Amino acid sequence: MCVRVALLTGLIGPRILPRLLPVVGVMAIEGTVAAWLLARKTAVTDFGSSGADIRNPFSLTAALTFGAVYALVLLLVQGAQSYLGARGIYLAAALASIADVDAVSIACARLGTVEAAWRTPAAAATVAVVANTLVKLVITLVAGAGTFKVYVAAALGIMAAVGAAVGILIFLRF
Repeated sequence: MCVRVALLTGLIGPRILPRLLPVVGVMAIEGTVAAWLLARKTAVTDFGSSGADIRNPFSLTAALTFGAVYALVLLLVQGAQSYLGARGIYLAAALASIADVDAVSIACARLGTVEAAWRTPAAAATVAVVANTLVKLVITLVAGAGTFKVYVAAALGIMAAVGAAVGILIFLRF
């Protein structure tokens, strides 16, 4: 997720990337270290089917669904900005990231295309990434099982905390 968000925002709104990259960078590093530690700690002995339904990610339905979510997020962000200003953008980013962090990242990147307007879009993208990680944490706690759930929840919690802390430091400093 972190690398994908950095790529999307860098392509669409490169002016916010220098402020967003430290946040997603430390989150990606923490996630990678946690995955490595978890892989070392657990031994996978069953390679059987998980029961998950694997579908084609390039299907027309998936593309149309993403387009609809993106249009809704763009509308939500623009409306929130018009009525509530920067706080509205942060709220919209947090709420929309429950469903999809990519659409929020693209919408925020489009807001940050002007040199002077990097702060709010970069902060909103940070809010979205941290909120989406917290959503994954809740899903893990609800749907996970055993010690694996505990390890993944701890990793996601640390990832969100580190991302939020770095985001706060960046936005207070600049």
